[in-house]
Amino acid sequence: MLILILFLACSFFVACFSKPLVSGEIFIVTRGAGNYKMGGVPIVAINENEFNDVFAKKGSEIKLLSDKIGQKETECAGKTRTSYLARLEYDICLSDAAKFRTEMNGLYTAALPRPMATTTTDSDGKFKLALPSSGKYIIFSTASRAAGSTTEAYLWIVPIDATGGEQSLSLSSNNLWEPN
Repeated sequence: MLILILFLACSFFVACFSKPLVSGEIFIVTRGAGNYKMGGVPIVAINENEFNDVFAKKGSEIKLLSDKIGQKETECAGKTRTSYLARLEYDICLSDAAKFRTEMNGLYTAALPRPMATTTTDSDGKFKLALPSSGKYIIFSTASRAAGSTTEAYLWIVPIDATGGEQSLSLSSNNLWEPN
């Protein structure tokens, strides 16, 4: 009985007082179902309230860029790709949209409050991020990769509610931040 009580007390202590750990990976799945692991990508954890304050202050700039991205991507979707020249025009259009996405990523990155924790993905796109305490955080990361003649820009803004212990998080094509 004493052993059971000690085990339960030790388990409670570890669960309640251990620092939260977020482990996961970053990868992109292409339309052709190819997987690209994103190595060397910085990841930061930011206090959720501080992040929301920044978002509120930068709202008009973010809205403007969001509108530009939406308009450009709609324009690109309407282009045909039946000839070499048409494919070239389509690639140029996508390149313009990617430039707006890169500008959006830069706007966020420049305005971020002090991170609570930082890490970088390994060559397989995997990461471990030790948080200072339990609480609500925003996991933030930006990355880019060359895709044909364009550069694709990626932005992840993922809220988590971290408690003691380890939790898993995949940053992928499925949870990219998209402008509204």
